[in-house]
Amino acid sequence: MCIFLGGNSPYKYASELWWKKKSDVMRFLQRVRCWEYRICDLPFRVHRGGRKRPVLKGIVYGKPTNQGVSQLKFQRNKKSVAEERAGRKLGGLKVLNSYWINEDSTYKYFEVISVDPAHNVIRKDPIIYWICKPVRKHRSLQLGRNTGDYVERDIGTTSTCIMDSWKLEIR
Repeated sequence: MCIFLGGNSPYKYASELWWKKKSDVMRFLQRVRCWEYRICDLPFRVHRGGRKRPVLKGIVYGKPTNQGVSQLKFQRNKKSVAEERAGRKLGGLKVLNSYWINEDSTYKYFEVISVDPAHNVIRKDPIIYWICKPVRKHRSLQLGRNTGDYVERDIGTTSTCIMDSWKLEIR
């Protein structure tokens, strides 16, 4: 049983929703409809700031160069972390890409685009069928497969493009 407040029918609410085409709900619905429910666009959040070393009472055993606890920086960027978490959470889907949407004092928010590789339309599409291959399993967990990792590792941006990784450029 459905109870409507104010005596309005559900069609009245739907028509009000269609009036506001720039609202977040309508933009999300239109995006999902144009992808025809084959591609999911889901938000994920990642903590901002550095990484603290997980040691008991801040005691690090070893040489003085390794004594740092609170000023450590994580080697990968937040975008690749969001893509990895999406790949772990959505096991049946494959992560295609992601983009930044918002940030506040605690979190950075990314929308991760995931593709259903079992969908027949995806398998027959000549543009995106490559993601259905067995080689692309868990590509969000492989370093350097998504755009977040490409930007972080500085791949293809050097003048000669011989040394692809930033670790190789140090030599």
